[in-house]
Amino acid sequence: MKSHIKVEGHNNLVRDKRSGVILNTNKAEIENARKIVQVQRDRQDHIDSLTNEVTSLKKDMSQIKELLFRLVEDKNEH
Repeated sequence: MKSHIKVEGHNNLVRDKRSGVILNTNKAEIENARKIVQVQRDRQDHIDSLTNEVTSLKKDMSQIKELLFRLVEDKNEH
């Protein structure tokens, strides 16, 4: 018994009889879609990494500013 039915008017699409899901049978299109998803994941990972780095740099700058203010205050007190 066949588990897939061809979708009328679409050579590369089939419907799974059991779940009703439409599947693409074109391997090149599937591989291209996987590459696009991977590029999007890589781009988001890069954005997340840059965001974390900026957050860390902002924290470092804040600490440096605080230390400079303390140095100036200490110098003014003496």
